[in-house]
Amino acid sequence: MKKFAIHGFYGQGNLGDEAILKALLQEFSKFPNIKVVVFCSKPKQVFRAHGVRSVNSQGRRNFLRRIWEIKTSDLFILGGGGLLKDYGNDSSSLKEWLRLLKFAKKLNIKTALCAVGVENIRYDESRKLIRDALDKVDVITVRDCSSKDILRDIRVANEVKVVSDPAVLLTNINTDKLEDNLVSPKVIICIRHWFSKGFYIEKPEINENFIRSLSIAADFLIEHYNKKIYFVPFRTTSYDDDRIVAKQVVSYMKHKDKIYIHSSAPEVDEFIEMVKQSSLVIGMRLHSLILGTSIGVPVIGLEYMPKVRAYMESIKQSEYSLDLETITSEKLINKILITFEKYKERSQVIGLEISRLKKLASTNIEDLIELTNSVRRR
Repeated sequence: MKKFAIHGFYGQGNLGDEAILKALLQEFSKFPNIKVVVFCSKPKQVFRAHGVRSVNSQGRRNFLRRIWEIKTSDLFILGGGGLLKDYGNDSSSLKEWLRLLKFAKKLNIKTALCAVGVENIRYDESRKLIRDALDKVDVITVRDCSSKDILRDIRVANEVKVVSDPAVLLTNINTDKLEDNLVSPKVIICIRHWFSKGFYIEKPEINENFIRSLSIAADFLIEHYNKKIYFVPFRTTSYDDDRIVAKQVVSYMKHKDKIYIHSSAPEVDEFIEMVKQSSLVIGMRLHSLILGTSIGVPVIGLEYMPKVRAYMESIKQSEYSLDLETITSEKLINKILITFEKYKERSQVIGLEISRLKKLASTNIEDLIELTNSVRRR
């Protein structure tokens, strides 16, 4: 029996990160000789959601258990998700994410970065932290080319492979349903607070323009295509509540009777079922785009951080990705018009690219397992 320890942003009420963990657990469960333990800040939530043994990654109280869990593991995995970034005014968040990885290396445990996103590295201290922590890590995979470029700029010496987000493995494209998707009255919108360097919006006037532009485009979908708009939150914590932004958009809309704001973030499977019954996904939330395209539904990306454009480029859909700093209602409506005019064409391109990403994600899992084939249990 092999034991894999996975450390990530799990149990925090973020649908995207839960989709990543769900996919990893799904793939590892195909191998009966692998058991998994998850390191996270809220182990009870992870156990309730996924039924997997979990350990608190923080605090002195669980220190000895963390040592034992890592020491008795065959592989320590950091990821997936956008874990390597500067958030706030110093490198403290990066230090926290790299702490257990460095500890596993000291114990001579096999280590891996799995489909991690890297962006917004602003401090020299952070660059050194990453460079030192990733030295001699056995496998490093990132979820997009821009993440690889950043690690190269930081002078990480190890081989870095570009794979894809594990969440692409959660569902399959059903080409027989494309016609049903096209005529579906549902459009899903997944938006969030727009901040890149802390819990505040740096340019309120640009954010206001984005809110108004989206409200006009949503009204256009209702008037021109007779759609119903579903705002689906990915997170609803006190400091990161997608419903607040949705209400701001709706406050400017004319057709409030055709709007539905979900009261809470759905489970991953529930969101997938919603997308299967929709004609379009418009998203800031990265995994609304990943899960949408994994089903074959066309998406329009709203770039609040580079990872959105990076994903859209990876599936040859960058022309349907809009920078929030320069967005206008005219630009967004134009992308909507082109999407419905070229619906089948877009779906076919997405389908081909998703097939490629699924192979990359599966190969990533296989490489992690292969890494432990020569490991003997201690």
